[in-house]
Amino acid sequence: MSRSGLSAYATRECHAGRSRMTVTLDRDPDLGDLVAVVRDRKPVELGDGAREAMAETRAVVEEIVAANDRPVYGVNTGFGDLHDVAIDPADGRQLQRNLLHANTTVGDPLPVEAVRAAMFARAAVFAAGHSGVRPDVVERLLDCLNAGVHPVVGAGGNSDDYGANARIGYVLTGEGEAFYGGERLPGGDALAAAGIDPLSVEPKEALPMMDGPALMTGRLGLAVHDAERLLAAADLAGACTFALLGEQPSAFSPRVAEVRPNEGDAESARVVREALALETETDATVAQDPLSIRTIPQINGSAREALANARPVAATELGAPGDNPLVFPDGVVLSCGGFNGQHVSAAADALARALVKVGHAAERRVHLYVQGRGESPPFVAGDPGLESGLVRAHYSAASLVREAGTLASASDRNSVVSAGQEDVQSLGTVATDHLATTVEKIRAAVAVELLCAVEVRRLTDAAVPGAAGAVVDGVVDRLDATDRSVQIETVARLVADGTVTDLAREAGLDLP
Repeated sequence: MSRSGLSAYATRECHAGRSRMTVTLDRDPDLGDLVAVVRDRKPVELGDGAREAMAETRAVVEEIVAANDRPVYGVNTGFGDLHDVAIDPADGRQLQRNLLHANTTVGDPLPVEAVRAAMFARAAVFAAGHSGVRPDVVERLLDCLNAGVHPVVGAGGNSDDYGANARIGYVLTGEGEAFYGGERLPGGDALAAAGIDPLSVEPKEALPMMDGPALMTGRLGLAVHDAERLLAAADLAGACTFALLGEQPSAFSPRVAEVRPNEGDAESARVVREALALETETDATVAQDPLSIRTIPQINGSAREALANARPVAATELGAPGDNPLVFPDGVVLSCGGFNGQHVSAAADALARALVKVGHAAERRVHLYVQGRGESPPFVAGDPGLESGLVRAHYSAASLVREAGTLASASDRNSVVSAGQEDVQSLGTVATDHLATTVEKIRAAVAVELLCAVEVRRLTDAAVPGAAGAVVDGVVDRLDATDRSVQIETVARLVADGTVTDLAREAGLDLP
């Protein structure tokens, strides 16, 4: 095991002649582990290094409970503004159960992948060894992930993940509700069907189950993964549009980036340039392309920089202890605000706003196709009038961008007050929910732009060179349906699952 045994790594195990990947959760998980467990359903286990670290700090908690000679928040005190209320050690377990009961969510259930992301993120924080919980708590979380027991968590009413985290913990104790085997069951029945014993919550264990930015961190990590593919696809769609509708390649010259050293701009310009094998310093034309084409590097580049900020935030929060109080092996217990999700909230809001602009520019380029600019027939139709072409798809793109735009405001402008004590919240749960929706809608808008390029290629046999052309041809080969809605959904799925970027890579394009 690398880094002195304190890293998340993958081990290959052979089963019935095939190998599968097991993610071992120690003290340094990464976003690849998150995606592997949450979406690819890779099995996950607790590593020995994490188990030892957890045992050390759990011993500290048990000594505090046994001695009962000092107040420690959430161990032998009440919560929030009731922090100065002493709790009898005999009531320690009931205190924890009451906390899980007290937290609420409302509305339709969160998507299963969001709940899985929260479960993995919480297990990762516990594995860091500063929460003071037993390894049994992580083992039960991982058992549920591996077996597909997914707590029912209401999508609304979450404040800094307290409610969502508590509902997950509630199921671990055999209460609440969970999805298992395609059914919605009482929590205890779901555990029994999966062969998992319910957890008995010990002193301090419900507090970290509830505390910390697990849901928002998990969802930010998934959104970062998705946004990476989305932005690469947006650059490729923009490259196709330039090839079919544009005239002036100098906007993508590396010399622009040399005098305006924005890394995101330089990367987006490089992708467009190399995807088309463009010669960018020709003076053959004095044409000025519309800004939606000319500023592809600036608009997509700005989003790349927002993504570059969000990625380390998600990675840091995934493995960083986020409890109050934090427990240290030397017996020190520190109250703090590490559970606050402000970093996640700010990063998610910034990325969402940047992606909306990417979608807006993509929609404007769709408008250029519909206008009949360059190689595009009017309305991107074979027989305009008899056929509407992609006019209605353009309407959908415009609506999608507007819908995403209504979500792209600062989620943390308001806060929740509880007796003047817990008086500021990050609302990162709201921010990451908005970000997940924004990624989905902007991906569909970019899919409409790419569909325009595909249709122009099909209708006119116009050439799109290089790796961008390989993307267009590859999408054509996978686009069987004639229903426009199905076509948009298909192209969006090809963006989401990485097919679009894989097609470009297979054609020799270097993508991040």
